[in-house]
Amino acid sequence: MDSSKSPDSTSTISFSSQLGSPLQQCIRAYWYLVLALIVVALKSLHNIHHERKHNKLRSSNGCLPPPSFPSSSDILGLCHARDLIKAKKQHHLPSLWDEIYSQAGDNVHTISHHVLGTQSYWTRDAANIRAVLAVNFSDWELPAARVAAFLACWGGGIFGADGADWQHSRALLRPSFNNRQISDTEMMEQHVQNLIARIPDKETVDLAELFPFLTMDIATDLLFGETAGCLDPDKTAQGMKFTSCFNYIMTKMSLRVALPVAAWIPDPKLEQCVKHITDFTDFYVARALQIGSEKPIKDASSEDERRGSKYVFLDELAQAESNPQRLRGELLSVMVAGRDTTASLLSIMWWHLARRPDIVGRIRRELTPLKGQCPTAKELKSLQYLGHFVNEVLRLYPINPINSRVARRDTMLPRGGGADGRSPIYIRRGERFIFTSSALHRRTDLYGEDAMQLRPERWEEAARPSTWEYIPFGGGPRICIGQQLAITEAAYTTVRLLQEFSHLEPRSDGPFQEAFAMALHSGDGCKLSLGR
Repeated sequence: MDSSKSPDSTSTISFSSQLGSPLQQCIRAYWYLVLALIVVALKSLHNIHHERKHNKLRSSNGCLPPPSFPSSSDILGLCHARDLIKAKKQHHLPSLWDEIYSQAGDNVHTISHHVLGTQSYWTRDAANIRAVLAVNFSDWELPAARVAAFLACWGGGIFGADGADWQHSRALLRPSFNNRQISDTEMMEQHVQNLIARIPDKETVDLAELFPFLTMDIATDLLFGETAGCLDPDKTAQGMKFTSCFNYIMTKMSLRVALPVAAWIPDPKLEQCVKHITDFTDFYVARALQIGSEKPIKDASSEDERRGSKYVFLDELAQAESNPQRLRGELLSVMVAGRDTTASLLSIMWWHLARRPDIVGRIRRELTPLKGQCPTAKELKSLQYLGHFVNEVLRLYPINPINSRVARRDTMLPRGGGADGRSPIYIRRGERFIFTSSALHRRTDLYGEDAMQLRPERWEEAARPSTWEYIPFGGGPRICIGQQLAITEAAYTTVRLLQEFSHLEPRSDGPFQEAFAMALHSGDGCKLSLGR
């Protein structure tokens, strides 16, 4: 008989010979187990060593943990997570943040926050915010999700940059924001007139829908020298397409910052929207760089010779930066801030103006010397009560009510630990710090028992908050460099609308709804009636 083995039998014998005998397999498994135990032991020793180091640093600096929230009875913080989601849907998330500190204990301004197995440190303490944003600035960095979201959608830019990259962006943008022409009220007037033309006389209008068009047109005109055309009747279709794409990108960015795993979900529409916005930007960037290369600037101080009478932000940047990708990222970052924050501020201001004839009356009296004429930037600054009103809106409703940093290295917060809250808090590398400026601005020990009331007159009083007790635009090296532009734009628009319309009344009921995505805004819009 044929004694040859079948192919399957041969392969089985070959595979068994590769594994070795049962004894050899047992010996091999034994050493794998020993190796695994050694790795576990070394890891444990490493953790013990670092824990001892952390404990030593804690004790030597007198650090104590802050109060913890929620309580241990809320396993994994599931109930609290449900409350946060519910508050966001019902548009009262900032109010819930206020309650969190109150529930943690009397006079508690910093807490250890636990939800879904993650720990972070929350504060409404000015001293801790100052330590993170200024004193120990180099100890902290932006959350990775924010950096990744800006990089994916805008290609970078100052608001998603950190470290040396951020320093380069800051140095590039700062001179342009310091330029006196950045607050060009004549340029703003053209777009405000387009806004006024869209407001029906004595009929219901939602200004929360129109203000983003206004701020987008102003932002693109300032940045590129040409408008997106959101309110321009000759460019309405183009402007609507641009705005639609921009809104979709911002919605997805907000989702990715809050839920980083969302970045792994394919989104063809997002890619199309990003392409539309970047193509628009790249056209003007290429043109600015080409003009700059063909006509070298000999006298940088002669702005009129360089640009004519119109200031263009991109032209200014192109004199100092020739990388088109970097220019695009910086321009789009500025556009994000220039549109959403100012539009939200205007909507909140006008929601309250429609319900506060006392405030409207005082502002109108202040406008009397203008005799209906368009105010200059200098005249806007002289309108003190209007300035107080803007300050008060930003106090009670800071457009960016919550922000965060991640510890770059082991560091400390100056206070908030222990039963009395006076001890420093030890922060490990990688732990998250969250500061709620809205909760800081509503502290009754800083702003009085009427802290929850919108009262511009408080800014006329002698007792005013310190620098770090009022931070609507952040603070330290990363303070918003466009804050003066935002305030000028909001104030100018408000003055011109009050000059144009004598009749003002609300067209919606109920309290103000604090909706929050990338910025705080009115959850119910800004429905009102304006009449001449």
